[in-house]
Amino acid sequence: MKPQNDLLESVHNALRLLKLFTKDQPMLGTVEIAELLGIHRSSVSRILRTLLTEGFVMKDTNSPKYRLGPTIFSLGQFFTESNDLYQISLDTMKELTQITGETTQLGVVDDLDVLIIGSVESSHPLRFMTMNGDKTPLYSSSLGRALIAFSDDSLLTRILMQERTPRTKKSIIEEKSFIEEIKKVRIRGYSTSVEEKYDGVNALAVPILNANGQAIGAINIAGPAHRLRPEKFQKIANHLLKASEEISKEYEFYTGPAFI
Repeated sequence: MKPQNDLLESVHNALRLLKLFTKDQPMLGTVEIAELLGIHRSSVSRILRTLLTEGFVMKDTNSPKYRLGPTIFSLGQFFTESNDLYQISLDTMKELTQITGETTQLGVVDDLDVLIIGSVESSHPLRFMTMNGDKTPLYSSSLGRALIAFSDDSLLTRILMQERTPRTKKSIIEEKSFIEEIKKVRIRGYSTSVEEKYDGVNALAVPILNANGQAIGAINIAGPAHRLRPEKFQKIANHLLKASEEISKEYEFYTGPAFI
């Protein structure tokens, strides 16, 4: 039997391995994984065999590489469906998408990233599309800035210490400009992104606050820049602010889903 420390290290490496798979890097081979984790190929092979057996990874049909398996999808779906904030926000998000005609997203802080835990897509053929589980750096999106502005100042401090890479030519990453942008968000109550995360995509976001005025999540409206134009921002922001207030109040008194 393996010593307890060895078992814990194996579990830790398995979790680190799973986190290597991203939207930009959906498939990985044994050698790549070993190099990224800094462990021996034989250890990676053993971990992959276990994860494959349990459905956490699957082999790609056209290469010797691996991708995430159906068990991950099932757990992700369960996380979303059982998440209180998602359950409370869903009807309001649907209403926002119906009113604005654009995609609504719900995100929360995950270390220095925004984690998307829910979305309602626009019905337009040309629309902003997202997936639950998508992550993006907090500094680079409307959701992120709404979360930073209404979180403890220590989060902003960590963001400023982080290397910030521009996503587009319009990304606001320079420290002084970024701090000024966060101040604006705090004053008006919402954040904007004008082609900062993706070329041709604009967005607005508001925080969802707890009873202490701290962000527990954020919702946004995102869509093609030619439809979601800056002159429409204030009207859409008003809808978002109203929605945020409704969700925040409901969250304060939420006691969990009712099962019949």
